[in-house]
Amino acid sequence: PRGLTPNIDRLAADGVVFERAWANPLCSPTRASILTGRHAFRTGIGSLIDAGAVSLDPAETTLPEALRAFAHPGYVSAAFGKWHLEARNSTLACPPTEVHGFDFFAGTIHPIATSYCDWWEVLSTGRPERSHRYMLDSLADRAAHWIQSQRAPWLCYFAPQSPYSRLHVPPGHLQSRVSGPPCAPCKDNERACYEAGVQALDTVIGSLVASLGPQWREETTVIFTSDNGTPDS
Repeated sequence: PRGLTPNIDRLAADGVVFERAWANPLCSPTRASILTGRHAFRTGIGSLIDAGAVSLDPAETTLPEALRAFAHPGYVSAAFGKWHLEARNSTLACPPTEVHGFDFFAGTIHPIATSYCDWWEVLSTGRPERSHRYMLDSLADRAAHWIQSQRAPWLCYFAPQSPYSRLHVPPGHLQSRVSGPPCAPCKDNERACYEAGVQALDTVIGSLVASLGPQWREETTVIFTSDNGTPDS
């Protein structure tokens, strides 16, 4: 619906829109391509990563590693949100800070299994901490705080899990499409709840762009993309 994503629309209006861009129909291959610049068949990540699948090879050169090597040795980087490039049965089941070049991580190694208001957040220390705050809201605040604290050139990889096929009611301060307790399951009107998730994402994108402030606003490239295709209904 018109007016649902003013912040994302503003990014498009003020920037460049790739109308023929392509993403894999599943998230893990696209995430691997975004972080390495290589097609999925070259990274070996051709499908969803789960038990029995392969993880992203530590030998792959990721975007933060490339920035430090070829752009500026002082580049710092952080990843927030869903990683999903690590197999569940891997002996390397650790944050991307340990094997893929990021300096800081806060989020989930695997897709969230239960509720956006009851989840295990993994930090750079590798120790999970249980969180009862709405995931998108929590991660956006962490990312904004990290951005505001930077002094050197930086990369922020923000990968939220909203909207997602597991639809829940986002908090009211992030959206106006549905009402109810945050994280209540959507049963009666899933379309409205999906729109609420889109609006919540747009709200936090706006807050992240605002967090750039005058120090970084003119020097920062913002790339907004999906890791997947559209819903089938």
